[in-house]
Amino acid sequence: MITLSEEQDKEFKKTKYLALAFLIIAPLIYVLLISFILQPAVNFEPKQEFIFYIFIILSIFQPMAFTFIERIQVSNYKNSSMTGMTTEKLYTTLSIIKFAFVESIYIYGLVEYILGGDKYHFLIFVIIGMCWSVIVWPRKEKFEKFLMKVEPYGK
Repeated sequence: MITLSEEQDKEFKKTKYLALAFLIIAPLIYVLLISFILQPAVNFEPKQEFIFYIFIILSIFQPMAFTFIERIQVSNYKNSSMTGMTTEKLYTTLSIIKFAFVESIYIYGLVEYILGGDKYHFLIFVIIGMCWSVIVWPRKEKFEKFLMKVEPYGK
């Protein structure tokens, strides 16, 4: 365990607030929209099932693409000596990308509900999104590990 500077601690807290907005508040708004405001399309077509399965596959595997994005971004950061970005800001930026991947799962569910009208399909996306939210939620240990991985001796 490393001791975080004031700037690093501040950036980590900012990341947690962003996670709260992306992974908890926004999905709650989607659930409220479906419960009280949005009305689904009336005509259900057989090809809608096909779209549902495509969205499910994307929801399960899309956040895994983040590892490749992270690898590229960290490599670019290490190779660029003229960057004005700190390691903790890089962590926040990469976290926002992660949160956006997870957020898209809830949006797939929302689109599925609007097109097909099945609340149970939407709930499947909510469950998948919640699982990914737990996986990508920012933890101090992950933050410290990231700092040590990117800059083991400081920059």
